[in-house]
Amino acid sequence: MPRPYPATPRVAHNPEAVPRPQSAVSDAQHGADLFNLAVPGNTVPTPALLKPIERGIDIVVHSLTKYMGGHGTTLGGVIVDSGKFPWTQHAKRYPGLTQPEPSYHGVVYTEALGRAAYIGRARTVPLRNTGSALSPMNAFLIMQGIETLSLRMERHTSNALAVAEYLKDHPKVQWVSYAGLPGDPYHDLAQRYMNGKPSGILTFGVQGGYHACAVLRRAQAVQAPGKYRRCQVAGLSSGVDDASSAHA
Repeated sequence: MPRPYPATPRVAHNPEAVPRPQSAVSDAQHGADLFNLAVPGNTVPTPALLKPIERGIDIVVHSLTKYMGGHGTTLGGVIVDSGKFPWTQHAKRYPGLTQPEPSYHGVVYTEALGRAAYIGRARTVPLRNTGSALSPMNAFLIMQGIETLSLRMERHTSNALAVAEYLKDHPKVQWVSYAGLPGDPYHDLAQRYMNGKPSGILTFGVQGGYHACAVLRRAQAVQAPGKYRRCQVAGLSSGVDDASSAHA
C-alpha cells in the first residue's frame, strides 16, 4: 500500500544512508515515515547493498564517482526518482512542477509527465541551465565500473569486516566504529537494511590520542613514499590509506 503523506510537507534533503566516515547506518524506514519527501544520498552502500526506495524513500541520490564507478576516472552523479511523491497535493510548495514553466512553452510537468514530473524537469531545466551531462566516454567508463559493482561491494565489505575485527582486538587501538561488528550501535540497522553488509568504510581511534595518530601517519608516509597524503579510497576520503588500495 502507498504510504500516507502528512498534509504539512516535511522535507529531508540528502541525509546520507551511511554517513562517512563513522559507518553510522541511518534508519531509512524511520526517515520515510518522518519526512514526506525524503532525498537521501546512497553513495557508501550503493544499490548493491541498500535500496532505499524499497523502504519508502521518494528520491535517491548516488555519487557515480566513488564505489559505483570504482576506478576514480570520472566525476558523476545520478538521481533516481521513485515517482511516488504526490506533487500536486503540495502544489504551492512545488510550483516548478505544478505551475506552467515559461521557458518550456508553459508546460506543467505534473500534467504532462505525471509520475515522471520531477525527473522530467531534472532532465530539462537544470540540464539546460548547467550543462550537467556526461560525455559518452565518461558514461562508458561508469558503466564498465557498474558491471562489477555487486562483486566489488561484497569484497569491500568482507575486507572491511576483517580489518575491523583485527583492529578491535589490537592492543594499540582504542575503539573501532563499523556497523558490521556485533555490538556496534548501528549493527542492528545494518542487519535490517543491508543484510549485515554496511559497506567498506570504517573508523578507528588509536591509543595515545593525537600524538599516536601522528606517529601512525608518519609511518604510513615512510612505507609509501610519495603517496602520503589525504587521499581518496574508491573516491572516499581517507587520512591514512592510499588510492592504490581502493580495490584490495
